[in-house]
Amino acid sequence: MWFLVASLAVSFGLAPSLLLGEASYETIRSDLSHQLLSIDQPALPYRYKISLNPTTIQDWVTFLNCKAKYDDPHNLYKEGGDTERNLTDGVYRYSVASGLSGTNPVRQVTMYDCQRYVNWLENGANETADTETGTYNLNIINTTYRDWE
Repeated sequence: MWFLVASLAVSFGLAPSLLLGEASYETIRSDLSHQLLSIDQPALPYRYKISLNPTTIQDWVTFLNCKAKYDDPHNLYKEGGDTERNLTDGVYRYSVASGLSGTNPVRQVTMYDCQRYVNWLENGANETADTETGTYNLNIINTTYRDWE
């Protein structure tokens, strides 16, 4: 969710108010568009990070290609959405849907999708990075998007 908070803060002109503590910037994975603002806020007992950019369709494609390569138990891929999926030799390959730009913000993602994405970023943003633990403990939630359809 931190990337959504940052996007809203920038959209509403609130970003300067976030700089009450000591801030630094870092980039995660060169193939993702996220530049993170790390903030040490004296009033908080922990350091937190927010993204300065919205999550793009290309960022989501990278996530899908890492975490929904062989199966998609959490229904991260949405048919008819911003991405396309092809199955070759038992491996799913995702790409930006035709007619869309990979630099556009991703759409049609659920709250649980966003939480899994944040956990994935936090845990290394690679094929082995866990999506169920991190900022959000999704192990205590035994639900998927399909349960709500």
